[in-house]
Amino acid sequence: MFALAPAIRSGVRSANASLAAALTERGPGGLDGGRLGLTKLLVISQVAVSLMLLIGAGLFVRTLRNLRAQDLGMDRKRVLLVWTAPGQTGLQGAALANFVQNVQERLSAVPGVLSASMSNHGPLEGGDEFGGMSEFVKIPGQPPKPGMLTMRVAIAPGFFETAGMPLYAGRGFTERDTDKSPLVVVINESMARFFFGDRNPVGQHMAMSPIDTGFPYEVVGVVADGKHGSPRDKRGIEYVPYRQIVGLMRTMCIELRAAGPPAGIAAKVRQELRALDPNLPVLRIDTLEEQLNDVLAQERLIAALSVAFSALATLLACLGLYGVMSYMVVRRTNEIGIRMALGARRADVLSMILKETLALVLAGTVVGVPVALLATRLIANRLFGVSAGDSLTIGCVVLLIYAVTVLAGFLPAQLAARVDPLVALRHE
Repeated sequence: MFALAPAIRSGVRSANASLAAALTERGPGGLDGGRLGLTKLLVISQVAVSLMLLIGAGLFVRTLRNLRAQDLGMDRKRVLLVWTAPGQTGLQGAALANFVQNVQERLSAVPGVLSASMSNHGPLEGGDEFGGMSEFVKIPGQPPKPGMLTMRVAIAPGFFETAGMPLYAGRGFTERDTDKSPLVVVINESMARFFFGDRNPVGQHMAMSPIDTGFPYEVVGVVADGKHGSPRDKRGIEYVPYRQIVGLMRTMCIELRAAGPPAGIAAKVRQELRALDPNLPVLRIDTLEEQLNDVLAQERLIAALSVAFSALATLLACLGLYGVMSYMVVRRTNEIGIRMALGARRADVLSMILKETLALVLAGTVVGVPVALLATRLIANRLFGVSAGDSLTIGCVVLLIYAVTVLAGFLPAQLAARVDPLVALRHE
């Protein structure tokens, strides 16, 4: 409403005003005062608010792009995820372990499936509530070391190959890793670096919880960092064979590596699971890319809303600026005519009006940028891969504001440059 008010007033007065009366009632020195002072202040405020919102929108958009582009440590193109809850059918203990094995064998034989595996926490599950603290992990000869979130994931043999996660050292799990064999663990690269530095973790022993006595787990491998929680996660992950802690598989995600597009095998997989156990709840089936979209739903919503509101604010600022400059041109028609009669060129008049437009935008920028730098500190914890005071984002937004607002002021400037000095002088 504030942005439209000057434009409406400009249109009404330009239709009814007498140019001669305008010149005799107001000298050039008074044209910018009075009611225009408040109007200009409103436009400056609109530019400042638009700048602040656009900077916030730019940071959220870059955050979303960074989250989508980051390395997930898994194959995005060939992995299908099937979320199930075998524990709801009453399976537990050895029966649950055998069921998991049967599912893996049956689905591995489905046409178009290269390999199948399972995990109790699927890729990009999105939750941050599960896991523990690194001080609960004990290494022989080392004091407790805080500073890292950890997470335990039970997996079936072949999980790393199916998910496309490279093994950097040691081995993965096999069918020989059962509840009767020694306890083993594969840790991710971040956890290996955090606890062992440059030493080779393979063959080392560790305890992974306060209830462990001694150091019962042997590290048998180191795998690339994969995202099991939020895409923002940088936590240490302990992979254990599902048969050694089978209770975790009451809810599980089945990972399937497809020979072609993963969505093409979804119907066959669902049919095979129904044939294996009609009571097995299949919660959802999606690709890794679809799962990423679901997990980033909040970030996508925030980015979309911030872009929409900042675009609306910028549009209002441009309307207000256009109204103010149009109003000023109407009020200064006689003055512009006199200038041109005395030798001013059209380019000079155009430059004069554009300079006044830029002065308003500059004032809005001087106010808006510091306010934006203070405001973006409040959203720093929502950003990823970009700082709250990112100079590239601020620079691009300032250029964008100047471009669109100068465009808004260009039309009134052209109108001023086309003033016929003879017509203007006739109204003296």
